[in-house]
Amino acid sequence: MNTFDTNFEKQKIAIEYTLRGLASIDKNYSKVLRAFEIAKTYHSGIRKDGKTPEFKHQLNIVGSILNYREMLIDPIGTLIAALMHDVIEDYSKGSKVWDKEEERERLSGLPFYNTDDLRREFGDAAVQSNNCLSKVINGFKKEPEQYFFEMGYNVSALIAKSEDRDDNLNSMYSVFTIGKQKDYAMEVFKYFIPALKEGEKNHPEQAQVYQMLKSRLKRKAQSVLDMVKTFEDIGFDLSLTVEQNVSLKNKEG
Repeated sequence: MNTFDTNFEKQKIAIEYTLRGLASIDKNYSKVLRAFEIAKTYHSGIRKDGKTPEFKHQLNIVGSILNYREMLIDPIGTLIAALMHDVIEDYSKGSKVWDKEEERERLSGLPFYNTDDLRREFGDAAVQSNNCLSKVINGFKKEPEQYFFEMGYNVSALIAKSEDRDDNLNSMYSVFTIGKQKDYAMEVFKYFIPALKEGEKNHPEQAQVYQMLKSRLKRKAQSVLDMVKTFEDIGFDLSLTVEQNVSLKNKEG
């Protein structure tokens, strides 16, 4: 096992034991533990970089939320939303993952995980948060304005989504094209910041969390845009990844 794998296993164990400790004090955290087990079971693959465990993304998000859980209106619902929305998006019936032979082999024996399963295990509030986090509902794709407007009224969804984008900003450098990195950063200013301001207005009890997320996302998004500007100035192709551009430049040189 290499250092990367060791760190991932340590992070997974640490978060699981934190949740177990919380569940021993508040039995409602057993629901979060159940969501943790489901997410761990389905997110057993590798991310697009070909080396990072898929579940690392969820661990990063949950680990961050746990740091400020006492400032949340519904910490349990927020943690469940963070763990479960990708399960529904990626592993429900009709999701594209089931079309890939290698993924079907990895998921052998696991059933589809659909909204009805989510409701049965975690209740209507979890479904409402998931629906806010889903860009497509019943075949209808939400416009970005509607998508972020709905999240601004949900006590859990916008926080989970903001942490999701924060982790993507941290991990996308070697995977996304430069153009997609730019788009992700610009979306922070166009959609996330206004939505977080709306969330702060709608749920003042957790205003400090929205303010913290705004500050963190702004800082990281601006850093990405500054980096992209540097790449544009040296003539990199935005439709390629950084690595592809470097390879192309080396061939030309």
